[in-house]
Amino acid sequence: VITFAVSLGHDESLIFPQPSYDERILLYPEPFRKGFIRFSVGLEDVEDIIADLDQGLKAVGL
Repeated sequence: VITFAVSLGHDESLIFPQPSYDERILLYPEPFRKGFIRFSVGLEDVEDIIADLDQGLKAVGL
């Protein structure tokens, strides 16, 4: 359900890792800078979004 994207302006759920070299990352407190991701919730069924996030987080050991 969640698509990997560089632009977050869509009606579908999108996720994008914020690069550490991006100067905008400096706007966030230090603990949030490493591994920071941007997530945009779309119009899909909420249970599908939750299941997709759960599956992805488990896949990376979280």
